[in-house]
Amino acid sequence: MLIGICGGIAAGKSSIASYLIKEHSFTRIHLDRTSPIPATGSRASGTNISKDPPSKDEPTFSTVEALLDFVTSKWQQHWVTTDIWDEKILDWLLHRPFFLLVSVDAPIIIRWERYKARCLSHNLTPPSLTEFVLKNDTHLYAPTHGLASLIHRAHLHLLNTTSDLGSLSASLATLDLPNLSRLRPTWDQYFMQLADLAARRSNCMKRAVGCVLVRDKRVISTGYNGTPRGIKNCNEGGCKRCTLNMQRQTADKTTPVVPLRKQLKDEAKKRRLDTKAGISKPSSEENLPLEDWELTVGIEIHAELNTARKLFSDAATSNNEEPNSNVSLFDLAYPGSQPIFQTATLLPALRAAIALNCDVQYKSSFDRKHYFYQDQPAGYQITQYYEPFARDGSITLYKHDGIAPEDGEEIVVGIKQVQMEQDTAKTIQETATTSLLDFNRVSHPLIEIITLPHIHHPSTAAACVRKIQAILKSVNACTAGMEIGGLRADVNVSVRRRHDNSIIEEGNQYYGVTGLGQRTEIKNLSSFKAVEEAIIAERNRQIRLLENGGVVEGETRGWTLGSTETRRLRGKEGEVDYRYMPDPDIQPVFISDELINHLRSTLPAVPDSILTTLTTDPTHGLTMKDAKTLLSSDDGDRLEYYFDVLARLQAKEKVDQPKYLGRVVGNWVIHELGGLFSKAEILWSAQQVPPSSLAAILSKILQEKISHDSGKKIMAMIFAGDERRVSIIAKENKMIVQDISEDIYTQTAEALVRENPEIAKAIQEKGQKGKIMWFVGQMMKTMSKQTGGGGVKPDLAKEAIIKALDRPAAKGAKQ
Repeated sequence: MLIGICGGIAAGKSSIASYLIKEHSFTRIHLDRTSPIPATGSRASGTNISKDPPSKDEPTFSTVEALLDFVTSKWQQHWVTTDIWDEKILDWLLHRPFFLLVSVDAPIIIRWERYKARCLSHNLTPPSLTEFVLKNDTHLYAPTHGLASLIHRAHLHLLNTTSDLGSLSASLATLDLPNLSRLRPTWDQYFMQLADLAARRSNCMKRAVGCVLVRDKRVISTGYNGTPRGIKNCNEGGCKRCTLNMQRQTADKTTPVVPLRKQLKDEAKKRRLDTKAGISKPSSEENLPLEDWELTVGIEIHAELNTARKLFSDAATSNNEEPNSNVSLFDLAYPGSQPIFQTATLLPALRAAIALNCDVQYKSSFDRKHYFYQDQPAGYQITQYYEPFARDGSITLYKHDGIAPEDGEEIVVGIKQVQMEQDTAKTIQETATTSLLDFNRVSHPLIEIITLPHIHHPSTAAACVRKIQAILKSVNACTAGMEIGGLRADVNVSVRRRHDNSIIEEGNQYYGVTGLGQRTEIKNLSSFKAVEEAIIAERNRQIRLLENGGVVEGETRGWTLGSTETRRLRGKEGEVDYRYMPDPDIQPVFISDELINHLRSTLPAVPDSILTTLTTDPTHGLTMKDAKTLLSSDDGDRLEYYFDVLARLQAKEKVDQPKYLGRVVGNWVIHELGGLFSKAEILWSAQQVPPSSLAAILSKILQEKISHDSGKKIMAMIFAGDERRVSIIAKENKMIVQDISEDIYTQTAEALVRENPEIAKAIQEKGQKGKIMWFVGQMMKTMSKQTGGGGVKPDLAKEAIIKALDRPAAKGAKQ
């Protein structure tokens, strides 16, 4: 084995060579540096400073050919060299299968420090950092002998950031550099390289596929997809299916088959263009006999789980990375790659199932759902069709959730099952004929929540989706909602005449619910408004059709926000046979009672319990409207901010805490601070006004050290970037309330009464008591200027005004 080591100045080449000599009995060999090479010497001399001069026992050769002949004759021994400085030398060495090129690098500062120490040991003046950087650039990027291209061709790249040889040796020991398997690829590596090379030979314009036929780890044949013999290559126009982006054509059909997803996107795009152009579809508002018909709705919700890894690979789930940067071999369905179930993805799914009151199954399994589309590289989706991990749940919707008035105070919606499945790739429409695929999203873990058809009003359906999203967020099962695509809904809609016994006896049955009408499915609804309006549109369409003697067909339909009617996408004849089958590569999942009990005992509070606490606990005392605003705003961040401010305020001993202290905090968080964010048109951030700052402001207001108006001004200053403490801002801006004596109240009140005799007369003679508060307002304005911005107590001001109006002088002025 021959290991060649290359790298930048002071990267650690000789240290690695010394390690191999000491620990693995390598012998170092040298090549005379007769060719011009980049200088690596002192500041000005250009001298080559070698850390370890050649030993007499280490063979030295004048040419690379001589070195190669020598090593070849002794190929079973271990050799190491650091004398590789251009690609000509490397090309010679690569002729031998026992050669391994290793590159080593280190941060520039570390290498500079090493190089300075080396210069001092040779009594040379060390270069400055700038000089070293210039020297390093010359060493790597010289036009004829730069090492950058050499380093790029290395078989193995090492990073040497250690400061001592002991740490370096320990790091190298884990790498096992002399392992001969590095020289000869494993069978799997060999197979994948052959498949990759075969795929590169493909001339198909749509998908490059390579094929390798093997038996007993012996290659029999290779191949790739392309046009048949005698026909032009696909990329030369020989295949219309690829060049025209069409399905295989028949003699009587020339229209391409458009995938469902593309139909939805095209319709949405057309709707946006029509809206801009002022084109609208006719209204569907008609005098339909809705009271004669009963609507039934079932919902399927797809939610992306909050996990760090994908469902069946260890690739990260970040959506904000560069396209196709978080992708594993399995995500791309490479031949031979296997799914590895990431058990951590199960935890948020279990939290969701428990929060939805489901029975978690002891055993669950995964199945393959077969279909072909560009965003599904494997040709099937992994889901849980036969044995989902959770069944038989329920969710209770209350009046405050926004259910229809006809549903009364509450309604219970059953949940048939919750199942795990993998997401597909993200399709980005580049042009009318070009789509880009981002496979970062492939195999993201999803849960599908399937409700029972217990919903009979559109607004209740929207409330159900809204509440399920809130529950999933509250237990940290998912972090993104409908607003950014983290949750999507499909709805199944049917209608039937009320009190029609024939329908009840002969109609469809689903999971114990009998007498249902023929259902249609509306797919990919991405907002609560879309859920409600799509159901209304489809309900009206079905009723209108049945009233006119027609028949509702079982089909898949689409809907666009702002439309008044659904549109047909696919009928029964177009339904796909998914050919579900158990996935043979994934073992069943067994979930213990101990795990379920632990998750149930540590489950965060769900929205209903939080809402009850906020509205009924004397500490909080929020109105239902404000409590719902806190729960629904900013993915729970504002609610967390509210609790933080309240806890800090409660900890301040000097604060005279009112019974409903939370109501004070809630008003400031929702309205005062929320108004600043709305006016600035920026997203919520707890650090814009830190919780400690708002708590300090409210503390001073409650202690009557500053006025309410001064508190708002201080908060606005902090919001704008003022980093001073609240007390300093109040002091330097003269906002501290001054003590006001009773005499000042009396004098100010009497002066105002004298200056406004007509208003005083209206109060005294006509009994217009409401105008007393006008005097109070004027008094507070006047006295606030005198006391530095506030501190006037309205009750004392009112008392002083009443006394001033009752004094003889005031009555005399009246006469």
